[in-house]
Amino acid sequence: GSVLLLALIGLRFFPPRAALCALLFYAVSPADLAIARRTWAEALLEFLCLAALYAACEITRDSRRLIWYLLLASCGSLGVAIKEAMLFPWGLLSLWVLWVVVGERRDTRNALTYIGAAVAGAALSVGWLASLAGSYGNLAGVVTGIPAANATNAYAIEYASGPPWLFLQAFWIMSPIAALLSLAGLWAAFRRNGEAGGHSQ
Repeated sequence: GSVLLLALIGLRFFPPRAALCALLFYAVSPADLAIARRTWAEALLEFLCLAALYAACEITRDSRRLIWYLLLASCGSLGVAIKEAMLFPWGLLSLWVLWVVVGERRDTRNALTYIGAAVAGAALSVGWLASLAGSYGNLAGVVTGIPAANATNAYAIEYASGPPWLFLQAFWIMSPIAALLSLAGLWAAFRRNGEAGGHSQ
């Protein structure tokens, strides 16, 4: 599913050669192969992140169709129920969408619709997790107890702690060519946006 979504995003928003390169690097990504082989929750979370990214791209490209707002809210809220880390990409995508929809288009109706759907979806996810935990108090106890549990967890200390730049180092260790090309792609994207802004002025 993630491969198909990546292909769809590539063909929809990028030149075909970029889509082909993305699929090639994705197919041989050590991180993705390890996650898929072990059927970790990250595999489903990755699929939801890609679906949310596709919806956000459709919205910011100029689509005002309600379905994309609902898809973004649904993927984000479902992802939160799977792993709390979904809050970070969902939050960034939400800020991007709201910036474009409200700041550039002045479309408060769709913005409020999205906010309402996101809040409702998040509430449903939290309610579902609370029912599984037994109560909201139990769920709060689990969430607030995670830092203390990780502080004595040998696996968490070894593999889930340290400065944020270790993420970048990990990408460099596993896929140095893809890491270099991603930096080149970011530089080209910012340069293109800067030139477009200069021309518009």
